[in-house]
Amino acid sequence: MIVMTDCLARCGFVLPPVATDSLAKALDHWKAAQGGPAEALTSARVACWKHLKALNADSVLSTPEVMGTRAVICTLYSEPQDDDFMEETLHWFAAVVNKLGDHQQQFTDAVARASAKRR
Repeated sequence: MIVMTDCLARCGFVLPPVATDSLAKALDHWKAAQGGPAEALTSARVACWKHLKALNADSVLSTPEVMGTRAVICTLYSEPQDDDFMEETLHWFAAVVNKLGDHQQQFTDAVARASAKRR
């Protein structure tokens, strides 16, 4: 999740306030040594989904605002839901971010930073 969070923080997307606040919570959570409280991520995720629902956009990728918010939601899961969850989330995230522009370099850089921190 840190790779997706780092990538989003560096892409410079214009996000609605709820997604900006949620991304800040994700950054705090994933950059903490042991991760921050999972409740903060859950409440941020719920707030993002409520925002999308208010726009009638909870199941479509119609605008940059919606796509950016959906990308942020990918960073707001503290625990994988099942074995395939991380892989599916990462593929979904990459597809959404690439719809917003060519951000391959930011993604590659985020992977390299995360790999360097593990060493």
